[in-house]
Amino acid sequence: MVSSGVVRKALEQVRHIKPSTSRYGIKFNRMRNETQQFIDNIRVRVCGGFGGNGYPSLKGIGGNGGSVIFTADESVQNLSVIKEKYPHLVIEANSGKDSLRHWLVGESGTDTIVPVPCGVKVYNEHASPLGDLLNHDDKVVAAFGGIGGIARNRYFGEPGQIQRVTLDYRALADVSLIGFPDAGKSLLYKKLTKSRIDGLWIKGQLFHTHGINLSSIKFPDLREISCVDLPGLIEESDRGKGVGNRFLKHIDRNRLLIFVVDVRGFHLGKRRKAIETLLVLNQQIESFDDRYLQKPAIIVVNKLDLENGSLWYEDFLLDLKRVYDGDYENLDPSLIKPRRLLQYQDIIPISCIKENNLDYLQERIRELIDFNYRLSLKNSEVPQSFSQIVDQKYNALRTGALQLT
Repeated sequence: MVSSGVVRKALEQVRHIKPSTSRYGIKFNRMRNETQQFIDNIRVRVCGGFGGNGYPSLKGIGGNGGSVIFTADESVQNLSVIKEKYPHLVIEANSGKDSLRHWLVGESGTDTIVPVPCGVKVYNEHASPLGDLLNHDDKVVAAFGGIGGIARNRYFGEPGQIQRVTLDYRALADVSLIGFPDAGKSLLYKKLTKSRIDGLWIKGQLFHTHGINLSSIKFPDLREISCVDLPGLIEESDRGKGVGNRFLKHIDRNRLLIFVVDVRGFHLGKRRKAIETLLVLNQQIESFDDRYLQKPAIIVVNKLDLENGSLWYEDFLLDLKRVYDGDYENLDPSLIKPRRLLQYQDIIPISCIKENNLDYLQERIRELIDFNYRLSLKNSEVPQSFSQIVDQKYNALRTGALQLT
């Protein structure tokens, strides 16, 4: 027997134990509470129900087994609902009932309906797509139920289909916010969508976004543009640093990419100039999937409210001019340069803290989406080359025409 005093003492010691930390610098208790809230890829075993046996002497028919069906549901945010409901990652449908003397037609097994977010693609164990759930109530059968006992199978119910399937979720969003940690990306998302987000510390760096955040930018005329906030990227994210770069798959269906740049550059850990952070983001997207470089994109330069913010912005524009002219001499030689540069459609200076230029940014997002997809040509003055845009912004800054409203 263990005395109650010993138990009490042990509990008191546990209360004073500090949360242990992994070699990646993540506190285990916060990792359990926060990182598991978002799952965008999961593999599960699906089992269709057995068919019920027939009744040969009376020609009774067994009931068919139920099927496992995934259905798109707008109210579901990510795939963590599957992990919570099916912790062993096995989803089974009900079996059909046997034929009985007083009930010759056996009752079919009920289907197991599993709600998933809109934007989920289902793959079988051979990586072949079974279906793409884009719209609310779209359905795909992942495992068919077995056929009940009939004459063809000698009245023996057949087993249901069993296989492993992978669910891959890619957000259905019009725009994505991409940037380094501490660039103000998540605060911008909060201001644009009026949403609330939390943060996670990894290796001394604060990642406000440890999963994706999805909401909408709402306009007075009831127009809504869906916006996704991605976790911060850093150098070598493609090699697993920080939270990695796997979240870049969520820009797959975007109409516009928004690169958020701190006008001072990156100053947590290895220091980088603003232009260098932009090139790192360019390189990370290129290494993930270079097809994404063809997507329309804009640059949002944040923190212009800081002292010397205009001077830093001027330096950033000068660096942009040099880089797009092929001059990399003023950059850190250790920087991994992208092979292909993104062609941005605009550069917008803002201040999230003081909410300067945010209204203009919202309207510009809407204009460019409409322009690029020919929904409505509200603004036809989109320059043909990014070099022209840089020249326009630099001249406006030098002539005093730049104003943050």
